[in-house]
Amino acid sequence: MSSIGSLKKTARERMRSFYWAAFTVNNIANFYNVYNWIGSLSRLLTGSKGSAITSLVPAFADLDLILCLNLALYPALVLGSSTFFLKLIRGEEVRVREVFGGFRKLFKALGLFFALLLTIGVPVILIVGFGAVVGNWLGLGLGFRAIVGSVAAVAALFLFLDYAVVFYVLAENPNLSVLQVMERSRSIMNGRKPEYALLGLSFCGWILLDLFLLFGLVRIFVYPYIEAAFAAFYINATARSSLSGRKHLILPAFENL
Repeated sequence: MSSIGSLKKTARERMRSFYWAAFTVNNIANFYNVYNWIGSLSRLLTGSKGSAITSLVPAFADLDLILCLNLALYPALVLGSSTFFLKLIRGEEVRVREVFGGFRKLFKALGLFFALLLTIGVPVILIVGFGAVVGNWLGLGLGFRAIVGSVAAVAALFLFLDYAVVFYVLAENPNLSVLQVMERSRSIMNGRKPEYALLGLSFCGWILLDLFLLFGLVRIFVYPYIEAAFAAFYINATARSSLSGRKHLILPAFENL
C-alpha cells in the first residue's frame, strides 16, 4: 500500500507540464458540472432564477436538456478521460482528443454505467423501502428513519468502493464484458478500499472550500488534480499484479514503498 502523499505527489509531478490539457479533458468529461457552475454564477450575478438553457429556450423550461445529454454522453467521456489520465500518470504521450476515444466503446460504456446504477441503486432502494414499511407498521419516528438512511448510505459507499475503478479497467481492457470489468474492479479493490477512501477524504478541504466559499471553482480547476491522483491509485494498485491486464512499470514515487 502506498502512502496518500506519494499518490498525490505523483499526480502533481505528472500534471506539472500538462495541467491545461488535463483541465480541458476533465471539464469536457464533466461538462454538466461546468454548465451548472456557469448557471449558478449567472444567477448569483444577475439574481435571476432558472438555468441558463431555460432562460434561452423557454419552451424547454420543464426539461433539462443538458442533463439528458449528460446521461447519454457521460459514460463514454469518462472512459476517454480515464484513458487520458492513465497515460498522463505513466508519462506517456497524451492528447486532449483522447477524451473522445471512449465513443468507440459507447454502448459498452453506457452498459457499464447503467449496470453500476442498478448494482448500487437497487440495494439502497430496497433498504430504504424496507425501512419505510417497517417504520410505518411499527409507528417508528424520525430516529428510526435516520438509522435506515445511515445503513443505506453505508451500503452505497461499500458498493461504490467495489466498483470505483471500473472505467480505468475498461480503458485498459476494452474487450472485457461489462460483468468481467465489474468483477476485475472488485478484485483490484479487495483490501484497498480504506486507501481509496482515505485518498478521497484527503480532498475534503478543497470540497468544503468549494461548497462554502468558491462557488464551484474547485470543480473546474482542482478536479483534474483529483482525477490524476485516483489514476495514480489505480496504477499503483495494479503495478505489482496482473489484474490490470497489462504489465506496468513501477512509478518512481512508488519504488521504495
